[in-house]
Amino acid sequence: MPKIEIARAKMPKVALKELFLSKMVKPLVDTGLGFSVDGGRDNLQDFQSGLALNVLIVRDSTNTMHTVTTAEMYQIITAIQTNGMVLYQRKWELEALIDSDPDTDITTGWPTTA
Repeated sequence: MPKIEIARAKMPKVALKELFLSKMVKPLVDTGLGFSVDGGRDNLQDFQSGLALNVLIVRDSTNTMHTVTTAEMYQIITAIQTNGMVLYQRKWELEALIDSDPDTDITTGWPTTA
């Protein structure tokens, strides 16, 4: 396969990777507690640290402060982790579709944010 064809074949996956990374940076995640939080990796680490240190005050995506229980903090952490896995799953589905059809629309079918 000539270099130009190889490069063209890689382009949809590069675009997919960029789109995926943009969605992972700071997704808005519904906690199931009546508010949403920013749910990127840094945010996940912050919530995990808060739980470990028993700091049970969180700021939601609208900058409102909430005092939560330990169980609710676990719920927030689980919601963020679940959202991340759903995003990965969609990325993997799209990679498989791109392998069979490089013209696959990579902008559709992503999970909606909170």
